[in-house]
Amino acid sequence: MASLIQGGIAAVGGGTVMAHPFYGMAALSLVLAIFYAVEGVWKVVSSFSYRPVPGWIALLMSGALDLILGILIWRQWPVSGLWAVGILVGVNLLSTGMAFVALAITWKRTVHVVKNKIEVAKDKLAERLAESDR
Repeated sequence: MASLIQGGIAAVGGGTVMAHPFYGMAALSLVLAIFYAVEGVWKVVSSFSYRPVPGWIALLMSGALDLILGILIWRQWPVSGLWAVGILVGVNLLSTGMAFVALAITWKRTVHVVKNKIEVAKDKLAERLAESDR
């Protein structure tokens, strides 16, 4: 039943945006402004709970960026509907790309550390086996 309601709302919303693109973009930019502002505040606040973990500053910066985007869209609403979608898609692609690069670098370091620890464990095991053969 929830899927039916959600589908109906999406169909009506899509039809409305197609019938009146300017008003649809204005409404969409208002929703985006609220979303980014709330998400930004949430990320900034929650980043401090991750503080001992490396990378908590990335979450803090992401939250600050979201908050700034929300405020920028809100301050220029309804005109922001003309530029907000393109800017937000670009920012999203840029931040996603940077996150994937950071993840790849972290993954590479982690694999290197794990390989080194495996080698050390092998050496210790070989030493113990050699001592037990004596």
